Amino acid sequence: MRKVLVILTFFVVILSAWIGGHVYMVRRLVLDPGLTGVAADLAIAAFVVLGASIVPQWLAERYLAPRHARLVAWPAFLWMGLAFFLVLALAVSDAVLA
Repeated sequence: MRKVLVILTFFVVILSAWIGGHVYMVRRLVLDPGLTGVAADLAIAAFVVLGASIVPQWLAERYLAPRHARLVAWPAFLWMGLAFFLVLALAVSDAVLA
């Protein structure tokens, strides 16, 4: 039972950071600049799709041949790295502007 709670806590913390980071990026890059209409909808949809791309990547690594899994994994890993640096840059700019 304790092991299940530790794993559940780990996933809750990771998901909170992942979702929180994406919400932060949407707020700073889409909502704060005042994008409206179709542009805002497309930008938010892109953040949602790219943020959720980690799930198919995780499944592809386990259930597809390595050759096919790479086709699913590279966009997810590319976005993961870009999102990390984007959140870092936005946090630094917020700190400087404060």
